[in-house]
Amino acid sequence: MTQPFLNNMGPSGGGAAQTGPRDALSDIELERAAWRKERERLLVMLAQQQRLAHTGLITAGLVHEVANYSMLISGDAYMASRSSDPTVWRDALKEVPSRCEEISETIRTVLAFAGRQEESELESFRVSEVLREAARLVRPLAASEDISLVHQVEQDAVLMGEQRLLVQALVNLGTNAVTACDGGPGNVAMRASIVDGSTCRVEVQDDGLGIPEYLRPRLWRPFVTGRAAKGGNGLGLFLVRQTIRRLGGVIRVITSPAGTTIRFDIPATVPG
Repeated sequence: MTQPFLNNMGPSGGGAAQTGPRDALSDIELERAAWRKERERLLVMLAQQQRLAHTGLITAGLVHEVANYSMLISGDAYMASRSSDPTVWRDALKEVPSRCEEISETIRTVLAFAGRQEESELESFRVSEVLREAARLVRPLAASEDISLVHQVEQDAVLMGEQRLLVQALVNLGTNAVTACDGGPGNVAMRASIVDGSTCRVEVQDDGLGIPEYLRPRLWRPFVTGRAAKGGNGLGLFLVRQTIRRLGGVIRVITSPAGTTIRFDIPATVPG
């Protein structure tokens, strides 16, 4: 008896292979996995571009800061050369090493921040270290714009994640806060505290003009910026939110014509 026609189809019968629902689902999952991988690659590239953009701003402030330190050192040397009092010489010489070390440390930090870094394993780190590093990077820019920058840790906390990403996020927010003061004089504060016993709250606050109302609903979208004319690319807050999410935290913005506070809460432990 002649076999049914369908029995001759498929790989064993020489016909075309049939694609069933299971194969289609596998293809969809592979495509999704490829898309997720590509998305992560693009986010890494965006983060690097954003870091370079902020490095340019920070470097401009750093040049100003180095020039100031150079003038102080030169002034001390000049006063010492004009005086016959050994106490004046001693005091002038005492200041030089600390000022040179401050310049060197700031330059090293900027270079480390600007350099590309690959994905690293999760690590535990203290929020006080992050605030100190971010403040060091932003302070020269703030000084060049006549902005007072303070950082304060009410209670230290241990976080788990990638420390460099949180430093970058705070540099991003600090740079935005300095820019929001529109040339100063103004004030920017970075603060950290513990709330509810197991949550680290970090705030970056400025007393600028606030975020325009038309931008607020789209604030976290990529390429949305109110500073395009000043070189803003609209990636900063988008990447900040990505970082806070990776750390398991949540972020919110409080803004008005009197200034802006960006606050995020991250799971943490309190060091013993």
